[in-house]
Amino acid sequence: MQTDKYFTQSNVDITHRIEEGRTLFFTTSQKEEAKFYAKQQKSYVYEVFTYQKNNKVLAGYGVPK
Repeated sequence: MQTDKYFTQSNVDITHRIEEGRTLFFTTSQKEEAKFYAKQQKSYVYEVFTYQKNNKVLAGYGVPK
């Protein structure tokens, strides 16, 4: 089974950060939860993308720890 790769808007691969727990991943339906968590942690939210059939699509949101 292949794990999805996750990227920032500027195409930086952040898959390893999510796997190591350095970035918390929220699905697209959890945007408000991501904002709330980021505020609690005094951090920020950014969009996380993946590629499907060579098209960049929004996968969710990331909050660095």
